[in-house]
Amino acid sequence: MAMQNFGFLCGFLVAAASAYYSGQPVVHTRNPLIHGPSKPLGCHPPFFKYGSYSPAIPSGVCPYGTILHFQCKQGYRFNGPEHAKCTASGHWSPPHIPTCHKIDRCKYQNPCGHNAHCIESKGQLKCLCKKGYYPKGNKCITKVCSVPVLNAHCQYSPRSQHQWLPGQKIKFVCPPGYVLEGAQYAKCLHGGKWDQASPICKKRVYCNVPSLPHYCSYTPQYQRTWDYGQKIQFHCPKGFKTVGRAYASCMHGGQWDSYPPKCERRVVCHKPTLTPHCGYQPRYQTTWHPEQKVKFYCAYGYQLTGHPYAKCGYDGRWSNPAPVCKKIQVYCKAPPLPYTCHCQLSTHYKQYYTVGEMAKFSCPHGLKLNGFAVTKCMYNGHWSHPTPVCIKPTPFRFGLGFLTKLG
Repeated sequence: MAMQNFGFLCGFLVAAASAYYSGQPVVHTRNPLIHGPSKPLGCHPPFFKYGSYSPAIPSGVCPYGTILHFQCKQGYRFNGPEHAKCTASGHWSPPHIPTCHKIDRCKYQNPCGHNAHCIESKGQLKCLCKKGYYPKGNKCITKVCSVPVLNAHCQYSPRSQHQWLPGQKIKFVCPPGYVLEGAQYAKCLHGGKWDQASPICKKRVYCNVPSLPHYCSYTPQYQRTWDYGQKIQFHCPKGFKTVGRAYASCMHGGQWDSYPPKCERRVVCHKPTLTPHCGYQPRYQTTWHPEQKVKFYCAYGYQLTGHPYAKCGYDGRWSNPAPVCKKIQVYCKAPPLPYTCHCQLSTHYKQYYTVGEMAKFSCPHGLKLNGFAVTKCMYNGHWSHPTPVCIKPTPFRFGLGFLTKLG
């Protein structure tokens, strides 16, 4: 009976609610004698924008105990409690009705990625590529760099590549005979631009291998061209003399500042200049080639002071001068004449003899010399032969020993 009366009053009180979601309870004010003291009759239907609730309230007033279920329409996000109950006080519990907020599909779905700006229009999402990117399908691709404008004779590497992504580099090269002036590398930037302009290839000025005389060579042997200011070294083989400058510098215009030297055949060494009493071996030789040696010696009675050998150099000079031969200051005492020898000196008797002097022996009449009749004073201070002996001849022989005067 009460529910029927409430249903009757629901349509009557619809006009009394000026604001659906004011939160104020619905009350009766026209006939208190019939209905008794004023008290809430129910809850006003809540104001729920961009969504709906169930069950529906056709009378405009929600009876006590009514439980509403809220949901947002498509494209909106729910925020708040999903249920609300009309209490006897005429208020909804909980008092805060949920809200529906429009879903930012660009933010949550992010269909465009990080390379584009997302815009929603009439329920449709559109992607606007950022600067430096271009659309490809439903994505924004990085703007690539294409082959840059190249100056005359300038080339790039690798030649097979035609597109570069941001951050990638291109290398510029010049053909043989040209010198690169400018940046050798350029980096692709966002937006498809290069950070460096193409360099210039200027015709290279260099020197070629010069015309070399016979036997002349150069180093480094593998090199065929020299830039301005670089040097080339010339060499002659062993046994040859370098006549001229041993190096040259490359000048402006590709010319060398000097000609290569000539390599003259090795010079022989001639007979060395000898000091007195000095000789050399082999005596028949008059010329020596480089690296060959000569041996020096001193005459008898002289002592060699200096180098006994000398080597012929590639410049035609001896490595050492001839040594000095100094007379040996050695004497020999007079040869002994023992009583038993019965011999005598046929030369003038001296107490001392110089090196090279000789003494001669003889025997008195009727005796024969047994031994060497001549002896020589040696450089070691001794005589070359011992003193001879005078003996009687055998019966079958008769002879007289005698010394002949030398010189």
